[in-house]
Amino acid sequence: MLRKYPLLLALFLLVLAGCQNLVDLDEDSPYGMSFDLAPALLDPANTQVLIVGVLIYDDPWLGNFETYHRKDSELRDVLVAYGVPDSNITLLQDGNATRNTMQKALHKIAKNSNENTNFIFYFAGHGFNGIGDDIESIYFANSDINSWHPEETGFNLNYFTETFLPEFEGNSILLMGDCCKSGGLNAIAETFGATGKQAVALSSCFYTDWSTGNWTFTQKIIDGLNGDGLIDQENDGTVTLGDVIDGISNGLKHIDRQRPSCVLYNCTEDAFISNVVTTYPEFADGQVETGDYVFVYRKNNWFPVEITGKTGATYSGRYYDYSDYIPLTFTADKMKIPHFVHYPAGINILYDAFTDKPGVIIDTDGDFMEMQSTEGGQILWRPYEVIITGNEIDATILNDDGVWSAGQVLDSLDGNYFVRYTGKNYQWDQWVTPDRVVF
Repeated sequence: MLRKYPLLLALFLLVLAGCQNLVDLDEDSPYGMSFDLAPALLDPANTQVLIVGVLIYDDPWLGNFETYHRKDSELRDVLVAYGVPDSNITLLQDGNATRNTMQKALHKIAKNSNENTNFIFYFAGHGFNGIGDDIESIYFANSDINSWHPEETGFNLNYFTETFLPEFEGNSILLMGDCCKSGGLNAIAETFGATGKQAVALSSCFYTDWSTGNWTFTQKIIDGLNGDGLIDQENDGTVTLGDVIDGISNGLKHIDRQRPSCVLYNCTEDAFISNVVTTYPEFADGQVETGDYVFVYRKNNWFPVEITGKTGATYSGRYYDYSDYIPLTFTADKMKIPHFVHYPAGINILYDAFTDKPGVIIDTDGDFMEMQSTEGGQILWRPYEVIITGNEIDATILNDDGVWSAGQVLDSLDGNYFVRYTGKNYQWDQWVTPDRVVF
C-alpha cells in the first residue's frame, strides 16, 4: 500500500482537476516533486468519494462473488491513506448498497458541492440492461434489486445525468466501473465534459459487453496509485494516466481476454499519476522482457503470467488469482508467447456467447474484434478464440506429448502453423512446425 507516500494521491487527484496543472520534478523536495503555483482544482480535502461494492445479492437469480480480499475496501484504504478525509468517503457494500442508500449518498454529495468539489465514483458488482421497452437503460445492480423488475427496484445510470449532474456544482469527476455494461459510464462523462470541465470514465468493458468476475480492473487502478513499476510503460520512473489505462488494457486482455473502455474529456493521457515506488529488474533476452505477459505451464494447464524479472535461466512472474498476485518462477521450457489471430472487419462469423451465434465483425482494435449479432444487434468485443470464421483448416497435429491429435490450423507464418487442439481451450493453442501437421 501507499501509506508512506501521501503525495501520490494528491497528484492523482490533480490529474482530474486540470491536466494542465503540471507537476515538476524537484530534487530538493523529499518526494522528488513540487507543484506549480496554479491552484489545485482537485485536492484531497475537496474530494468527495462514493464507493459501491455489491458482492452479495438478495435476488437468487443474481450470482454472488467471493468476498475475500475485496478490492473495493482496498481502494477506500488507498484514498484515506493519501489524504481524503474519512468523512468525505462513503463506502456502501453488499446489504448497505441499496438503491435508496446509493441515491441518498449521491444527492448528499451533489447538494453539498461547490465549484471546488471533485467527485470520484466507483462501482463493483453486476451490471445489466433493462427489459422490454427499458432495454436501453443500464443498471448497476444494488443489493436489493429485483432483476425481473429493474426499472422499479434498480439503480439506473440515468440517475447521474437526470438528477446528480444537474445538482452537482463541482469541477471534475472520475467514474470507475468494474462490472458488466460498465462502459455506460462513458455517456455520463461525455455529458459532464461537454460543460468544459474534466471528466474521466474508466470502465472494465464496452457498454453492451460482459465483464470478468475477477478484480483485475480494480487491481490495475490500485497498482497505478501505488506506483507499481510494471504500470510504467516508458520505464521513466513515473506513472501517467495513459500508463494506468494501458495497464488496465494489458491486464484485462491477457488475464481475462477482455477489452476495457476508457474516455477522457478536457484531460490528456500524459497527466501525471505517481512516481514509481516498486521497481523490477529490467532485462530483454530476445523473447520477452519485464512486464510482458506469457503463458506458463502449471497444474496441468497454461496460465497467463506477468513477467517481473529474470535471474540466469529462471524467470519470475506473478499470476493474478481473483484478487491476489501469486509469485511464480519458471524456465523457458514452461513458457510460451501469446499469439492473437486477427480477422478483418466485414466478414460473417459464428461467435461463442454461451452457444454459437451468427454475427459479423464490424470493427477491429488491436487484438480484439467488435462483433455484432445478426439476430439481436448485441455488440461484443472479443479475441479470436470465440470466433469461427469457417476458414479454419481441419488437421491432425502432433502434440507436445508425441500424440497425433485432431485440431485446426488458425494462422500461419514463415511456414509454421498456429493450431488449436479439439477439446482444448485457447491456452493450449500453439505454433508448430510443418512436420507436426497432416492435412
